[in-house]
Amino acid sequence: MTRDDPLKTWKNDPHYRLLQAEITALDRRLGQESELGQAVRSVWGEQGPSSDQSIDRTIDQRNQEHMAFYRKVLAQMLLGKFERIVTPDPLNETDSLGASLAQMNIVLDRKFAEVRAVSELARDIGSGLFIGDVMNHIFETFHIIIPFDQVSLALVERDEDGRLWVKSNWSRAKPLDPPSTKVLSQAFPTDYSQPLEASSLHDVAKDAVPRIINDLHAYSESHPGSEATRLALKDGLESNLTCPLISQDGVFGFIFFASRKAGTYSEEHAGLFSAVAHPLTRTLEKCYLYEDLTIRNQFIRTVFGRYISDDIAEALLDNPSALKMGGRMCTVTILMSDIRGFTKMSEHMKPEHVVTILNTCFNDMVQVIHNHNGTIDNIIGDAIMVLFGAPISRDDDPLRAVRCALDMQAAMAGVNLKNARMGLPSLAMGIGINTGDVVAGNIGSVAHAKYSVIGAPVNLAARLESKAQVGEVLISHATYELVKDVVYILDEREIEVKGFSQPVKSYAVGIR
Repeated sequence: MTRDDPLKTWKNDPHYRLLQAEITALDRRLGQESELGQAVRSVWGEQGPSSDQSIDRTIDQRNQEHMAFYRKVLAQMLLGKFERIVTPDPLNETDSLGASLAQMNIVLDRKFAEVRAVSELARDIGSGLFIGDVMNHIFETFHIIIPFDQVSLALVERDEDGRLWVKSNWSRAKPLDPPSTKVLSQAFPTDYSQPLEASSLHDVAKDAVPRIINDLHAYSESHPGSEATRLALKDGLESNLTCPLISQDGVFGFIFFASRKAGTYSEEHAGLFSAVAHPLTRTLEKCYLYEDLTIRNQFIRTVFGRYISDDIAEALLDNPSALKMGGRMCTVTILMSDIRGFTKMSEHMKPEHVVTILNTCFNDMVQVIHNHNGTIDNIIGDAIMVLFGAPISRDDDPLRAVRCALDMQAAMAGVNLKNARMGLPSLAMGIGINTGDVVAGNIGSVAHAKYSVIGAPVNLAARLESKAQVGEVLISHATYELVKDVVYILDEREIEVKGFSQPVKSYAVGIR
């Protein structure tokens, strides 16, 4: 009987093939400079077991060598909290070797999943524009690398005296399991604010490393003045991982991961957060600046809107060069309105009643103008000048101007109803509309300028308004030619207009 080749028999052993596959996979994942990779290659050689090795060594001896090697690999891989996975008894049985292989494979898979997760999180973090969006993304994805039941964010702000304050910004908690009627508060409630220097967070910011508290009860006993810890315990939280956000200018804020179980956090979790801390801080800084800019712009628009049209405010904010003195030629439809007999009426009214009656009228008129995307050029006394075509031009400017004028006349019924309830007199209005080429731009001086339009078409619109009867919308021939397919004529007449050598044809109109 031919004696079987021991090396061939050993290579056919299923445990050997499993071991070789695991080592090959491990070797592919390790870099050339890796200490663990060098350890792998020192035992197996660059090409695996050599046929020159002594065949006389028994399978059991080889298994013992490789089991000893695996103990060395496991000892290097399973550090810290994972040391308990290593079997304390000598690995001298095939079952023990298989168990160690399985355990190591689980740990390796977990490690590589964490690395992949950290990489993906660092890539995806920067996609948000608002702090709430980014924090919700963290809440929905960070459980892959850090366990938690609640996540909170506090930012550091500097007051007028240069003092740093920690202020709550965002917080979100997982629902209780099983469900409970208990309402969780926030570890950092929305009104939380504390000087950084007086807070335990000062040391966290100074050291610039995450802080782990795995027993909040004990921490509360040693820090009885910590309001945040008291609230966390009230919510049933037992452990906490505080992660500082450090920017180039110093501490930007803190993210708090909290768990309802004691002993949840380890240095591994702190290290995983540190891997994404830099891109996360940059993203939150960007969001903070974006939100601050958005709030400031909204404030400017609100203030501008009290004095100039939203369209003009938007044009100035979006294009600062529009503030330069000068203008451009453009085709505009101009609407002029005026309250009939108001000057004489106001002579017999108290000043506060004059203001009230005008504000009541203008509140409704301005809303109608905005509904038709008109630009309010000016309000002078009881008159309003509205532009359709500047600073933004649209194809239907003339038609929108006519529709706007008719809706303004219709809205006067509501205005007078309000006046009657306040014991104030009724009002009536006349409106004139004209279309033509004007100069639109900033008119005035460097110290004080106003966006407006000038030209003969503006003057004609004013003349038409003065000739319009109570409740009437009087349009020029130029405007009529642009809307004649949509309007019907109530009255047609020629009027004498100052500055024009010939009578001007005009039309009192309605919408079909």
